[in-house]
Amino acid sequence: MAMSVTSGSRFNFPLSDFIPEIGTGFDIIGGQPINAAAFAPPLLVDLSATPSVVHSSRYFSIYDASSLEDVAKFEVESSGGGWGAEEGMTASASARLKATATSFTVHFNGVSTSAQSTVKADMPLSDKARTVLDSGIAKFIESYGTHFVAGYIYGRLCRLSYNMKFQSVETQIAFKAKYDESATELEFSETTEASLKNTLTTSNTKCSIDVEASCRGFQTISPGSNFKDLATVKADFDKPPGDQDDPTPIAVILMPWYYLNEVSSEAGLALNDLQILTPLLNKWIYVSKTCQKFIDDRLFTGHTQLSALRAVKSEADAARSGLLQVLTKANKKGASLQVQQDAVGVTVEGTRFAYPEQMISDMNFALKNFVLSFLVGTSNGTVVGTVMTDLKGNPIAAVNDARGNSVNGHAGSYFTWSLVGNDEWEGTRGKQSNWRDLGWAGDDRNVARLVLDRDNGTVQCWFCRPGEYLSDNLHNEAISIRGKSTSQNCEDPTNRDRIMAKLGGLIVHVSPM
Repeated sequence: MAMSVTSGSRFNFPLSDFIPEIGTGFDIIGGQPINAAAFAPPLLVDLSATPSVVHSSRYFSIYDASSLEDVAKFEVESSGGGWGAEEGMTASASARLKATATSFTVHFNGVSTSAQSTVKADMPLSDKARTVLDSGIAKFIESYGTHFVAGYIYGRLCRLSYNMKFQSVETQIAFKAKYDESATELEFSETTEASLKNTLTTSNTKCSIDVEASCRGFQTISPGSNFKDLATVKADFDKPPGDQDDPTPIAVILMPWYYLNEVSSEAGLALNDLQILTPLLNKWIYVSKTCQKFIDDRLFTGHTQLSALRAVKSEADAARSGLLQVLTKANKKGASLQVQQDAVGVTVEGTRFAYPEQMISDMNFALKNFVLSFLVGTSNGTVVGTVMTDLKGNPIAAVNDARGNSVNGHAGSYFTWSLVGNDEWEGTRGKQSNWRDLGWAGDDRNVARLVLDRDNGTVQCWFCRPGEYLSDNLHNEAISIRGKSTSQNCEDPTNRDRIMAKLGGLIVHVSPM
């Protein structure tokens, strides 16, 4: 999804059942209207109306991250989700991916637009909003957000999904391996339904079925749980509009408040300046809200990851607050602010702001990586070794001397919930988990292996003899580490989150840190 956050000053969002009124503030990151309006909705005759004729429709099969991304990309391109495709769709796609990890879905996405109407730039604010604006841009944005509902796109919207939910990832994979999809089959028809049923038989798998439908702008039935109903809805979507059909909003058009002459004049910002500063504000808001949601949902593992996310959020909040303070302080009605842009940042009235790309990179690293403190030792004096590295990427040395034989990673190493490698060992093959070898002992290299389960947020210690990769090896119970905020290492006796496992001749200590 390569669309840029700077793709334009007008952003289109697909609608839910609730249609926010024109003039309502909008949280562009959360995708929700704000309970505040800066002016009363104008009459339709006072809006700028232009034709917008587009018709796009496509079937998809959704069964993994790549196929899901194809759907998300098409929705952005066809349904008007213009802003923040890289960021805004990621959260949605991730949530849907988790829900479809054990499913195979036949999905139809169709949109047909006829026109769009938008508010004019000379639209006046209400007396209340004008009073707030007079107190400064920062206060105004705090009250009404950075964007507002500026109009609607009219037409028809049709999204249909036939979901086959399997009991496990393994059975979904077995079904997919047997299903020979072709362009002529993939549709809501008797042919596709027969092919899917036949594949369930040949792959010796079972599934449950449910149907999802989201339709706007045309009359149709309420679909049940079969292909015939979905085919009927699709046929209704394809019918030409009747002469008496009222235009139906299928997407809201969002614009920055600076689009209004009254607001841009108060801030002293020219159109070119808005195209520079608005994306900066949006990205800082995106970073801050992404970090806060991750923290609120307790998805962090250990104090290191939690602190890193808080630090990035604080940096984003400071940058956003700093820019708004500059704009408020330099509030020159009718005058022009000094905004300069170069390769590494933007200067506003002499105050320097770096581009947020490094901040976003730091956030992505913090979201992906957490730290585990570990110690692997032997009870019988055999030689130990490891290929683990510390937080700076330096090799962790195995100690074999009179004081003991151990791999001391108490200061921590980076780990992730990534599924890379989950098909290389029978203990994790086809599961939502990965493994890492913390260390080995003896000439026969008995391994202390760590298994991280992404879905459950757990860690499990295993003992694996050479050539034995089956799940009947020694191991402890899986223990939850997601949501733990401990900062102590695995050797700290006051650390209540430390884990110890005695596996054969190996003793393993682990703790989120």
